[in-house]
Amino acid sequence: MLKKLLSLVEGKTVHICAHWDADGVCAAAMLYHAAKGHADYIFTSTKGKPFLIEPEDIIDDADIVICVGIKPSADLLALNKYILYIDNHPNDEANIFNWAIHDDTAHSTSVLLYERMLKGTNNAYLVFLALVGYFSERGDRYAMPQIVMKEAKTLIPDYLKIHEGKEGMYLDIERYVSPLNAGKRMLWSGDIPLEMLKNIDEPESFTDRKHPLAKQLDNYRRLLLEAYRIKVEIKEGNVIDYAIIDDSKNIQGVLAAQYMKTKPLMVLNVSDDLVYGSLRVPEKEDFDAGKFLNSFNHKFKTYNGGGHDKAAAMTIRKDELKEFIDEL
Repeated sequence: MLKKLLSLVEGKTVHICAHWDADGVCAAAMLYHAAKGHADYIFTSTKGKPFLIEPEDIIDDADIVICVGIKPSADLLALNKYILYIDNHPNDEANIFNWAIHDDTAHSTSVLLYERMLKGTNNAYLVFLALVGYFSERGDRYAMPQIVMKEAKTLIPDYLKIHEGKEGMYLDIERYVSPLNAGKRMLWSGDIPLEMLKNIDEPESFTDRKHPLAKQLDNYRRLLLEAYRIKVEIKEGNVIDYAIIDDSKNIQGVLAAQYMKTKPLMVLNVSDDLVYGSLRVPEKEDFDAGKFLNSFNHKFKTYNGGGHDKAAAMTIRKDELKEFIDEL
């Protein structure tokens, strides 16, 4: 598949559109580094609000659009551009595009990309990005994908060292998910972490904070610690509990995980005219968050939702929020 990709982008203008979380920016950076010596020009952007790439998001002179970890709108087909879609989120329309590398049983987009295109690489940086993306999707350290692990043990063994923390054991590589997510939480955008990942070619520029943007993300993370201390009023629902906040930072996912107890919890953040919700589910709870939020997709004009079994997200316009709450 890598040969097909390189042949496709050869001499072309490419627009890589990524989801703004750590998995999305890691996968987009992997693609960027694989294709940069072949494409004439590669433009990148990130998005998450809403969870959909629309025609107005695409640069005019792009020959090829690659949507990574985020749904392309069917309206992109009217642009007459080649659409490559790489994702592990459920999407019934995945195969309407020119090329889809789509598997909703894959744990993360970054691992899906690695397994389908980059397996066997001797590039330590690409292996590092694949594993950071895996852990950003709550990957199990005891069930890491063998194809990636085979290379990781040889190429990045130091990042597989075990540490002991307040909440138990963790691998060194797990520490680098939070800094990459600091961009989307502080600025509602993953552009800064993606720009950093594009402009380095070895993990240490990021992990040792050698790159200026790595230092900036670390500063964002410190600023966010205060935001995470806000109190939320949890309201009981029939299926899930929920809370509504109005905060300038993209912190609803962290708060949902923080305040979740024995029942699924969704925190809805009202940001301008759009509401962004994050749903988290306790590990032992038999409940699929992605399927639950996906079930509302055709009930509201401005709603878009989906995700994984334990973590999912949705967006809806503020003027439909009350109706959505009633439906919950």
